[in-house]
Amino acid sequence: MNRTDPQALSESYPFLQITKRSAIVALAIGISLTFVNQWEAIFADAPLQLLPMGLVFITPFITVSISQIWGVRAARTILQQGKPRIPTLVTALFSHGIPVRAVLLGGVMGSLNTAIVLLGTLPENQQLAQLPTPLILQAITLPIIFGALSQALSLRRTILHSGG
Repeated sequence: MNRTDPQALSESYPFLQITKRSAIVALAIGISLTFVNQWEAIFADAPLQLLPMGLVFITPFITVSISQIWGVRAARTILQQGKPRIPTLVTALFSHGIPVRAVLLGGVMGSLNTAIVLLGTLPENQQLAQLPTPLILQAITLPIIFGALSQALSLRRTILHSGG
């Protein structure tokens, strides 16, 4: 393998490409969600909440990374079975175990986010009633959506680049 050839490097070390794509997606989602969730802290005088802000960057990175790995593994299974037909994005989203894995990952990531936010806010508020329900729903639904999309795109990309 030629260590200076970017194509050879990306094929030998798919982790580099997965990490790069995950970082770009996490940066875009994190910035967007920071503006949406903390606009009062950015444009007004509300305090900036660092823990939730960090989570909106870390969660997409982890979700997209795991989802891409799962998508690549699903594509390799398809290729090993000798059925390398490239599915449409919609077909991929609703097949190959992607919905189940996306819901599972969304539930785990959402639960972890909620637990971290609970532990971070309870000492301050001392009341569960003040927890932001929309943020909890966001913490569960967005990983499901981005996890499913990332898996489907990775599955398609892997099959396409394999020559299938």
